[in-house]
Amino acid sequence: MINISVTPKKGSAVFWHNLHNSGAMNFKTLHSGCPVIVGSKYVLTKWINELPQLFFTPCIKNKKTKGK
Repeated sequence: MINISVTPKKGSAVFWHNLHNSGAMNFKTLHSGCPVIVGSKYVLTKWINELPQLFFTPCIKNKKTKGK
């Protein structure tokens, strides 16, 4: 855990990468939000995919093996 708090400011944003360069999850980026006591809270989430075919099966031709 990196133990950071962010005070909201109009027009500001917070951005972080939640993966290491290897593609493994960076557990230090696990996060949560505090409940609203007074006023309003607006949240925008933008997912940036590092792996374009993450949820698709790639088109791989079947390799023929000897004897088959």
